[in-house]
Amino acid sequence: MAFTSLNLRQKSFFSLATYITVIIASLLAYGYKLASSNIYNQIPAIISLLNPELYNNDFYIQEMTQFTPRYYYYHLIYLGVKIGFSLPIVCFSLYIVAFSSFLIGLYNLGSIFNRSKLSATVFTFLGFAATVNGRIGHADLFRNDPIPATLAMGLVVWGFYFCFRNQWVLGYLFFGLTCLLQFLIGALPGLLMAVPLLMWGKNYKTFKQVCFSFFAIGICIGLIYINMLLSGNT
Repeated sequence: MAFTSLNLRQKSFFSLATYITVIIASLLAYGYKLASSNIYNQIPAIISLLNPELYNNDFYIQEMTQFTPRYYYYHLIYLGVKIGFSLPIVCFSLYIVAFSSFLIGLYNLGSIFNRSKLSATVFTFLGFAATVNGRIGHADLFRNDPIPATLAMGLVVWGFYFCFRNQWVLGYLFFGLTCLLQFLIGALPGLLMAVPLLMWGKNYKTFKQVCFSFFAIGICIGLIYINMLLSGNT
């Protein structure tokens, strides 16, 4: 028993070391850019929240500090700065979390289809390779700057993962949490997976999970829309 326990710990340590090594190597290869055109319209609103005396006469910034679909993103960074970290450190830390989550999520998603570590690795590589020039419409799949869409990708990938494992409630909860960071990146996958969810509910005669799944994403959408409605900011 002691030998088995030691062997399991060694495997766990090896797996953890492998994940960390791959994430660091991938991050160095992919890059990171805080000062980008996409984040210039995000940071001033956060700075204004941190120091209300700044930008008092700036209409755009004052509007963005009200309750908008960016509210939770702004306050996530705001909270990190308030507890003692610098703004660049908070942005970089959130980016690392999103990057790692997206990478591990792709690997686990790929392992579902062929139940092979090799195919999962290839799927992960192709997923990140596509993000260099790959786009859906006019939106990059995963950017190298910590904008809301980038952080949201670290969550939405797990929504797909749990849906493909038929854990629909958990999957739709992740879609809902994604909405809090970037509404469309959470809402559109929820809409996309609604058809297979309904078909699964029909085939297995279990509409309770279907209702709970829509309820999970609905609560998160409500946390955005209802607050905007109450504040008159729709």
